[in-house]
This record gives sequence, structure tokens and C-alpha cells, in this order.
Amino acid sequence: AVAAWYASRDCGWGLHVPLGMPVAPVGRYVFTKRCMGLLPNELRVQPPPDGIHIRRITPDEADTYARIDADVFDDDADLVRAWVAPEVAWRGCTHWLAFDGAEPIGVTSGLRSDGYAGPSGTLTGIGVRQAWRRRGLGAALAAVASADLFDAGASLVHLNPNSDAAARVYARVGFREVPGFDIYEPAVGG
Repeated sequence: AVAAWYASRDCGWGLHVPLGMPVAPVGRYVFTKRCMGLLPNELRVQPPPDGIHIRRITPDEADTYARIDADVFDDDADLVRAWVAPEVAWRGCTHWLAFDGAEPIGVTSGLRSDGYAGPSGTLTGIGVRQAWRRRGLGAALAAVASADLFDAGASLVHLNPNSDAAARVYARVGFREVPGFDIYEPAVGG
């Protein structure tokens, strides 16, 4: 039923299963998604570099956020805007921009939820424009966004680093690597 739902929308999808969990052949193994978690008492504040400030965006800054996110991640700004604009209006989603003076130079977004595991937060899309990288701004973005999610009631914040370098940045904030997920591309028709 899940495969049919996605197929009717001509949309690819993947199956996430706990790391190393034996599963019947469901399709092609794609990759292992890493995961890191942070508890409130383990958060280490990382101040932004001198002259840089980080703040939540306002609804009228969705276009600016989309432009910087697209630049950082080499994506299409119109595509980013399509998912950012509705999120900005939703209370559970938060987006932050880092500024050098009036110039936006970094982004991240967060999602606050209350699922079966309890109140938590997820950080995604932590990125800094090329000229401002390797100055501690990624860690500062992660710390500011995490603190905000904890203030909103999260008892855990998690994220998915895409490289060892990113994991080292988040470890400075207090994130610890935990078991991730194996991702499978389901077989056609299954």
C-alpha cells in the first residue's frame, strides 16, 4: 500500500530500518544514515564569531532563507522556497539565519515534535556560505537552534551528520553519535 501511494505520485521513497536490523529482502540497500543526539544538560554553547549574529527568521524572510539555503547546498531556490514558506507559518518549525552585519551567511531549521518517544527536536540543513566556513559558525548555529528547541520543551535534539567533519562540528556542541538507520530503496511493486 505504501509503495502504491508513492508510485501514484511518481515519487521515490526509502525504507528506514534500525541499523543492522535483519529484514526480509525489501529492496536495494542504499546507505546508512548516521544519527547524533543531544540532551539538555550536555549542550555546550558555541558563541558565533565576532560580528556575527544568529536569530530566528520572520515570515517575510522566507525568500532570503531559501536563497541562502539554496546557495549553501547548491540547490534550486524556488524548490527550497516551496517547502520553507509553509513551514515558516507553522508553530512547530523554526528557521534561523546567521548574519554578518546585514548579510545573511548561514542557515538551519528545526522541528519540535511530541511523538511516541516524547518531546524532541530535529535539526536539519545546517549550512554556512563558503566564504564563512571553518570559523565555528556551523557549531554556533547548531547550539543556538538546540537551545531554542530545549526552551520549547524538547528533552532531546537529534540530527543526521553527512560526514565525519560535520559530526566533529556537532560533537563540539555536545551531540553524541548513536546508532543510525539503514536505508533501502524498495523493490518495484513491493
